[in-house]
Amino acid sequence: MENRVEVLRTYIDKLIENKEKGKYWCLARHMYAVSQFAAMLAIKRGLNPEIAIMTGLLHDIYTLLTDNHDDHANLGAIKAKEILTELKITTPEETSMICNAIKNHSSKGTAHSGYSQTLKDADVLSHYFHNPSLGLETIGKQNYEIEKMILTKLFDELELNRDEYLPVDRFKSIVKNCEN
Repeated sequence: MENRVEVLRTYIDKLIENKEKGKYWCLARHMYAVSQFAAMLAIKRGLNPEIAIMTGLLHDIYTLLTDNHDDHANLGAIKAKEILTELKITTPEETSMICNAIKNHSSKGTAHSGYSQTLKDADVLSHYFHNPSLGLETIGKQNYEIEKMILTKLFDELELNRDEYLPVDRFKSIVKNCEN
């Protein structure tokens, strides 16, 4: 059997190739980054990294296909199920876990477990590490405070040096809030 992660990557690559070159590059890069961060977090948390990679690759599939971000988590979960069913690379249980994670990934302020939380955390890491000198200021104001808190907790979980890599004044208040 062919490697199922590569089957899905090839499928995503073909979708991207059919889009305007520059317009979707940033979104595609984000989807791949989220898949890699999700795999790392899955290993750290004792989850299956293949499932985590697939959640990351598919988490913004609706936006990629429609150029519409409205309700993309719910609609993306539906599209992801269609894709996974077509490709026949997951069991029904795995498809359900992946689609639930995709459905929940925009609910950053709600605590989840397993793949749902892993996907949300990977999404935040991708937003931050896209350009750490910008911090999270490039995301919308609605999620800014929530993502700062998640990022601080992730730095602690991964034992990353907050003092060195989150030294900018804009993060000082959130670091204090997380410690209280």
